[in-house]
Amino acid sequence: DFYKIAAAAGLASAQFNLALCYDHGSGIRKNMRLAAKYYMLAAEQGDAESQCNLGVCYENGTGVEQDSVQAVKWYKLAAAQDDAIVLCNLGEAYYYGDGVKKCYKKAVEYYTKAAELGNGKAFYKLGICYEDGLGVKKNPVKAFECFQKAAEDDYPEAVYYLGSCYYNDRGAEKDLAQAYYWHKKSAELGEITGMNDIAVVDYGVEIPDSERIMWLKKAADLNDDKALYNLALRYLNGYDGIESDEKMAVKLFRKSAKQDHPSAYYALYKCYTNGRGVRKNRQLALKYLLKSAELGYPKARKVLKKLEFGK
Repeated sequence: DFYKIAAAAGLASAQFNLALCYDHGSGIRKNMRLAAKYYMLAAEQGDAESQCNLGVCYENGTGVEQDSVQAVKWYKLAAAQDDAIVLCNLGEAYYYGDGVKKCYKKAVEYYTKAAELGNGKAFYKLGICYEDGLGVKKNPVKAFECFQKAAEDDYPEAVYYLGSCYYNDRGAEKDLAQAYYWHKKSAELGEITGMNDIAVVDYGVEIPDSERIMWLKKAADLNDDKALYNLALRYLNGYDGIESDEKMAVKLFRKSAKQDHPSAYYALYKCYTNGRGVRKNRQLALKYLLKSAELGYPKARKVLKKLEFGK
């Protein structure tokens, strides 16, 4: 009630706090339309956090109609007050061309400003720019340093990339033990690519089958197409501590294929051709083969060419 009274009296801090309550459903029913309304009232008075959150509302279309141009407008106003999150969001806008003309150089400028204020995501995105030469000269060592900084902030993608730098001798001397350490840490932070790598990559260290399968199942539970496919292979052929279960394999291949994983479609072609986990069905087998080939899977294209030649 205090926030409502103070907000009605025009107090920007109260308007912001009331907006947060509506935004998160804290002590009041969640209402993004009212959240955006109060963010707007405080933002118009120059409150940087409200300007930032209002920008997010416009970017995602929550409580207001989605409008990338308006999002950038409010981000810029907040950025003028050196808000690290806003500066990073502006970098994203220029990186993807969302609400503004795509410009990697501008993106790097804003990422740099946000990174100087300690923003982990900004360090990560700077690392990507240095690694790929986007808006800056390609510099693997600089990319590695940026990933290190972002990893200190436990930014999951950066933690994974740091491990990949060690694994691929990119910006740092090859060190498989370090690669394993950082990939595993990224998996623990919820990074799906890290989960997949721990499950299948050879790090030169002994990883128990139980640990590999645990991470593979975690990624599969998150509906990751690669994890679903790799888990299906293990059920199909029975290895890495998993007993053969062809019906389960087909089920997992289907889930992976729904996300247009070309290898999964090819695996389904083989299953329906050979009757593994399902009854043989040439019509369905051909359907899956065609889809796999359409998605560019080399083995499927090779088989399809042989079938056409055989005709």
